[in-house]
Amino acid sequence: MIRSPTIFRFLFGAAALVAPSSVVILAQVQEESTSPRSFENDPITDDEFRLPIDPTAAASAERLIPKLGSPAYKEREAATDGLIEIGAPALAKLRAAYHTTDNLEVRLRIERIVRTAYLNHHVYDRSGFLGIKLQPYSANTEDHPRLPKGAVGVMVDEVIRGTAAERAGLGKDDVIYEIDGEPVRGEGMQVIETFSATIRNRGPGGKMTLSVLRGVQRLSIGVTIGRCPEEIARQGTVKTVSENHYKAVARFPRWWEEYFLQSEKSPLGASQARDSAKPNPNGP
Repeated sequence: MIRSPTIFRFLFGAAALVAPSSVVILAQVQEESTSPRSFENDPITDDEFRLPIDPTAAASAERLIPKLGSPAYKEREAATDGLIEIGAPALAKLRAAYHTTDNLEVRLRIERIVRTAYLNHHVYDRSGFLGIKLQPYSANTEDHPRLPKGAVGVMVDEVIRGTAAERAGLGKDDVIYEIDGEPVRGEGMQVIETFSATIRNRGPGGKMTLSVLRGVQRLSIGVTIGRCPEEIARQGTVKTVSENHYKAVARFPRWWEEYFLQSEKSPLGASQARDSAKPNPNGP
């Protein structure tokens, strides 16, 4: 088995080096590329409120929104999580509910849901995240005689807790050498770039089957790709995602003020919001 120097990458779209020698470079990239001040004037629209929502999700949102004001904490939390899962398609209903309630807790919960849905829509739903730190792997016949000579893959150095990789059962020192039966390809760090691009392009919710070497075992592990946790994007270790994150964070206050709170600025806004919050007799 041939290991590269200790160079790890987060598996999420375009990855960033986090070797000790690159710490200073990373800090500079983060400062230059992800400062919210750089993106304050980016254009914003209200397109988010016109996203299609399927009837099942619409009915679920109608059921969950009233529970945000439930006297039971667990019910409020479950409703919050359920609406976050529905995401941006529920924004129009959430805006209507926000303007028809005087309950401060309900409004605060809606703010939390909307911010999360906005960031997911503009950042995290656009790229998949598996949740492993890894390095390139090059097989040799002594270690794995059943693999073709020169076969390559990626070796898992760490599984990030609470991610898709942990849920799928991937472990440290696992070697991934095929995706859906197709060999992992590339030379050196290019192997990681290719593998990372595949995860990114499948996106959250995408499914794949990984062929894995674990010691002398050959395993087939099904994976449902997840989203990158916000705390990882904020660290700046994944340049592309971090930049998108900071862009969206910088735009959000202006979007919130201009488009989410706009009905409060209009004399007709409150009545329009109440009308839109009423159940539709013809369905959601």
